[in-house]
Amino acid sequence: MADTRMLPKSEPTSEQPSTAETARPIGTGASNNDILRFSPLKRLLRWRGFQFAIQLPNVLIYLLVILAGFYGTQSSTQNFATVITWIIWWAAIVFTFVFVGRLWCLMCPFAAMAEWLQRMTLWAVKRKTFGLELKWPTKLRNLYPATVLFLILTWADHQLGLVSSPLYTAYFVLIILAMALVVALIFEQRTFCRYICPIGGLIGIYSLFSSTELRVADRKVCRAHKEKNCLLGRGKVGYGCPVWEYPGNMETNAYCTLCTECIKTCPKDNITLNVRPFAADLVKANEKRLGLDVSILAVVLLGLPTFQTIVMIEPWEGWMQTLQQMLGLPSVAIFALVFLVGTLLVPLGLFVAVAMLTRLLAGRQEVTVRRMFMNFAYAFVPVGLMMHLAHNVKHLFGEGQTAIPVLSDPFGWGWNLFGTATLELSSPFTTAQLTVAQFVLLVIGQGFATYVAYRIAHRLFGDRTNSILRGLVPILLLALAWSVFNLWVLNMPLMERH
Repeated sequence: MADTRMLPKSEPTSEQPSTAETARPIGTGASNNDILRFSPLKRLLRWRGFQFAIQLPNVLIYLLVILAGFYGTQSSTQNFATVITWIIWWAAIVFTFVFVGRLWCLMCPFAAMAEWLQRMTLWAVKRKTFGLELKWPTKLRNLYPATVLFLILTWADHQLGLVSSPLYTAYFVLIILAMALVVALIFEQRTFCRYICPIGGLIGIYSLFSSTELRVADRKVCRAHKEKNCLLGRGKVGYGCPVWEYPGNMETNAYCTLCTECIKTCPKDNITLNVRPFAADLVKANEKRLGLDVSILAVVLLGLPTFQTIVMIEPWEGWMQTLQQMLGLPSVAIFALVFLVGTLLVPLGLFVAVAMLTRLLAGRQEVTVRRMFMNFAYAFVPVGLMMHLAHNVKHLFGEGQTAIPVLSDPFGWGWNLFGTATLELSSPFTTAQLTVAQFVLLVIGQGFATYVAYRIAHRLFGDRTNSILRGLVPILLLALAWSVFNLWVLNMPLMERH
């Protein structure tokens, strides 16, 4: 994939948009689905302080998480750090992927503090930055670093018990923040967000399913406009794209962090924020637009939520003890081995085998196994996403009420700031209702997987109906088997999360 930073650069000169510049030309491709047609919203997103205004509350919340983790009670159900981070934030954030894509990246406190340090300003535009501004190595301009870090994060969660330890949760937040700050001081712009952030890779994959997209109204306008203010910035109006995405070429949500800078800096009013059908990017995602690194992460994200649920079922501890007795290895080594197999080897191995079988049954030997893997991986994103949602349904809607008393007593010191600390609340939803919701989500994931797989097969195999139908058999059987297995696991007796 071409690096947009190699585009010719020129100095932007205009600093404030004129009336003529902000009038979108008639017939440019702007859609009725563009929510920027609503003037109040457009004015809000063009306001220089908009991103700061929604970042600041999250920065304050996570500073409180750190303080509560270090100085509050170590009871996970009574500490602000664990309740807000793992029951509310981590469970709720997945639901935003479905509708608003990378909304979290817009308000991320880690990126915010790193960017404030790097730019030495909270929202005003300054051309001089604080740091070395080195370029990220070309060979690492992919999602492999983010994938590795996300696997390490998941391993640490289970090995150290992050979700049940306020102290470890505080350390986790500090480590992510320190990484973001250090990278911002050494490398240019949002290198951390684009290539390193362990959460950003996951969000990028699932944002392909999102029902919103930031795009240009008319690519011809972009081609004719030589200044490329969306990439390079525009005087005191705004910065260039911090992750080097050129809106004029952008076709998926994979990397755009919705920072709104291009909405501010485009002098042609050519940026749209569209509502669209779900899974639109998955249908057109392929090896030419997104690389092998993205496809591999898509498959890994199929296995991770399944593994995270399996380790919570009651028989898990017994299985681990049996393995330890059989192999004679320490429990840490046993878990590392099972984790590697369950999150990497099994999903990737199964998918490679299915890609080979699909190629054989479709009778399309000219389509390599690599191409099969890279394209059909996106058909499984809805399955992984809905599994993530199903996994978090019981946490968010079954345990979320614990946040109400904790807000009054974030440190567990006996405070009652809002009069809710002594409330003993139960979930308004029954276990049966949440189970039905999980089943519905998995069925939705299966339906979208079938649709995306068919569209991908049609693109790869042309109009050959027999090739399409035969080739889809192993893909759809694997997706169905994975969904059924996940539903079975979700309905096993679970150990308490906290």
